[in-house]
Amino acid sequence: MAEKHATKTGFTPAPEKSESVTLPSGIVAAVRSGKGRDLKQAQRLVAKGSPDAATETAFALISILVTIDGQKIFPDQVEEMDLADVMKLTTFITRNFPKPEESPTEPASPPLSALDTTAVN
Repeated sequence: MAEKHATKTGFTPAPEKSESVTLPSGIVAAVRSGKGRDLKQAQRLVAKGSPDAATETAFALISILVTIDGQKIFPDQVEEMDLADVMKLTTFITRNFPKPEESPTEPASPPLSALDTTAVN
């Protein structure tokens, strides 16, 4: 578990935790809660301009956050896992990502009548 410490910004990171998830194949995986640094690391592992960047990033993120029998796994091992297991891990890891319709929206524009500069006060 990570130790809490103050940073230059005064932000104190939450302790790292993991959850167990039983995959459809019966394998029990430990999934560590992700941090921004994990996403950056996963993105660095993906070749620039890759046509499969989203999938490769997901596989890299799985390999960073998941252990099986206490052992780290690698992106090429994720490629060889049963599809149902990969989908379960992907869903488990991304369960708290906001859905597009839940994304913050921009404030509504004022009505055009409010922008009418010819109105006299």
